[in-house]
Amino acid sequence: MTQNKLKKRFATEDLIREIVPFNREMLENSFLYGFQKELLDKGAKNWLYRTDTGTGKTFVALHHFLRETENKKKLLVVCPKSKIKELGWDYEIRQMELHYKISIDYETITYGKLRNLPIAPTKWSEYFVIIDECHNIKNGESQQGKGAMLLASMCAGFVLLSATPVPQGYEDMFNYFAMFKKMSYQKHWEFRQKYGIFKPVVNKYNKRTYDVLDGWREEGEIIMKEMFTSFSSYPLKKDECLDLPDMIVKKVLFSPSSEYKYLEKAGKALLKFERNGSGVEMFESITSVAKFKIKEDSKGFTKLDTGVPLSYIDSIGKLSYAMRLYSALSDKAEWIDEFINDTENNVIVFYNYNAELKILQEMLSQHAKKDVLSVYTVDTLPDTETVAKDKRQKVILVQIMKGGAALNLQYCNEVIYLSPDYRYGQYEQSLGRAYRNGQKKKVTVYHLAAEGSIDERIYAVLEERANVARDIENFNLKDSDIAMSSVSDWLFLK
Repeated sequence: MTQNKLKKRFATEDLIREIVPFNREMLENSFLYGFQKELLDKGAKNWLYRTDTGTGKTFVALHHFLRETENKKKLLVVCPKSKIKELGWDYEIRQMELHYKISIDYETITYGKLRNLPIAPTKWSEYFVIIDECHNIKNGESQQGKGAMLLASMCAGFVLLSATPVPQGYEDMFNYFAMFKKMSYQKHWEFRQKYGIFKPVVNKYNKRTYDVLDGWREEGEIIMKEMFTSFSSYPLKKDECLDLPDMIVKKVLFSPSSEYKYLEKAGKALLKFERNGSGVEMFESITSVAKFKIKEDSKGFTKLDTGVPLSYIDSIGKLSYAMRLYSALSDKAEWIDEFINDTENNVIVFYNYNAELKILQEMLSQHAKKDVLSVYTVDTLPDTETVAKDKRQKVILVQIMKGGAALNLQYCNEVIYLSPDYRYGQYEQSLGRAYRNGQKKKVTVYHLAAEGSIDERIYAVLEERANVARDIENFNLKDSDIAMSSVSDWLFLK
């Protein structure tokens, strides 16, 4: 929805609205649910709300802003670019304005703006800040993390929002500790060495032995729990506050493609030879061991005889991309095509790569009996009201990085992951597009994977990281080997 469409939608209400000064008594007649009021009542001036997607964090945060500032400060919202394009915050701020008959002075910026934030304490002291999807600033060494730290030190107050503030492990806490002035980020290594319990682990990738954090001394656990709970809400889950139907996850397995089998051989060869040569020598070693044949296409591009570009085997990162893309793409697309035509429900298909989108669009354009929408911008997305009136079912194709947040798709109850994304926070956010307040039907999630492939390993990592995130929320802080390992550590492990 564009800004003009948004204004048009509310034109009638704006005509009858009389703007009045805000006062705290207005909050006594708020439209918040009971569990949201409870969250708000327990929140201090600077606060982290850690609640599931679809539980109304946005409205809680906006009421927090009004309570703390009485609308006498400007509001700055930091959020992903997708939410700005969608006008999600604009829409919900407008709802607040209409309900309380007030005018909120606000602006929205992307996380990219944090990387070059101007140091202007006087300017930022006029703003109360809401940082949405705050797991994006959990790394205090990143430019975004440093920008968020700087902004927090200059503004009139701030609120952080995320369903997954610590998606990958204990390390994710430490920038929050620094922002809330519990511990400097530079000091966290001292804390780690003092209170951490370590065990030696042999890296299967490079055969080196290194120490991995295996847990925390009791004293350290107590300190971290006290610090984290001093500035954050309790972890509110959907099933604790919303009357939602069941959600089940099903695995759908396919035979690995011939391309995948070639690439797996290349992976093993690359791991063996990447430190023993480079350029032509490395390609010769890999192609010799993996028994590849090289050919040129009509445009002169060098490819493996499977059609896979040779450039995909020159690094671990590119190999991981190619293996995820080629694992069983054609079979997966055919299964989706058949599934969509057999179901009477609205469907979301999450994909990672443009090549996946292209094959889906080509196949579904020929066979699909439903409306197929590719979400590049939110302008292409029907709202719930439109879908309710339209009897023709919808298929929504969403790139997981672009649509993992900000989209409300509770009119869909079949969710398909064409290929997995190893970022747990992104996965959790994407699940929340359909499984949220307003969902009336049982939600079924399908994980498509080539049997014995990197697909299965990534889904296993996602499950393990979900367990780690839950353990951290409950302060069972023993770490997980799989969650701690880097991509290259587990990418090609059997």
